[in-house]
Amino acid sequence: MKKNNNGNYINLSSQDFKDYHYPSPEKFNSPSLHRDLQSFSQQVSYLSALHTNGKISTSVAYFKLDHLWQSLNSVNN
Repeated sequence: MKKNNNGNYINLSSQDFKDYHYPSPEKFNSPSLHRDLQSFSQQVSYLSALHTNGKISTSVAYFKLDHLWQSLNSVNN
């Protein structure tokens, strides 16, 4: 639950929660880097949740995380 400007609690839908992104800090000079990092962290969160709930195995999670990391490195190098 989140408080609105009046101090009342409001319910957030699962879609609001899933698509929420923190405001960009001013110190980022590269919007594309920030976008890529946000996408990476969101995908890592999804993989972590799937692994925690037993939907994917440890080896599959590791393989996908490694692939995500390699993709992030190749984009930003």
